[in-house]
Amino acid sequence: MADLQDRPRVVIDTCVLLRAMFDSVYPEHRTAHTAMSFNALSMARREHALCFSTATLEEANYILGTSWCGSRDEPMRPESRQQFVSRYIEPYILMVEPQPVARQCRDIKDQMFVEAALAAGAAYVISTDRDLLMLEREGACRFVRPEAFNCEQSERLRQQQAAARHRACVLTV
Repeated sequence: MADLQDRPRVVIDTCVLLRAMFDSVYPEHRTAHTAMSFNALSMARREHALCFSTATLEEANYILGTSWCGSRDEPMRPESRQQFVSRYIEPYILMVEPQPVARQCRDIKDQMFVEAALAAGAAYVISTDRDLLMLEREGACRFVRPEAFNCEQSERLRQQQAAARHRACVLTV
């Protein structure tokens, strides 16, 4: 695994992380939304650093750690939450220190994701939040839904594989 400092960077909204956790811990309750969120997290952690500011990490820890995060029948067990976080998030965290910027997001509670993305030099903010998605682009950073991120990353991987096959064919000729 490349050093996190050398990887492209991505910021993932807490709602996407929550849906991904549901998909991982409760596969029997899988929906299209949870599956897309889990796939986006899985693709992001393969080649990107998951960037958090203190504020975004505190929100993620609070939301993912609350007892109401469970199926309809039972609260999520703390060990299930910890296993998800330690496997899918913690090894890929790159902390950033954002500076306050002029408010860009309609919802002040979502501004911390914009600031974290700008501080990280993130290529993407993956979110399902309309207030973030309406920003579309801030500098080089794109605000995308999980399914758009999945499609773009899958296409990029297909192009890399095709280029590798082409190089292999050229070398054997």
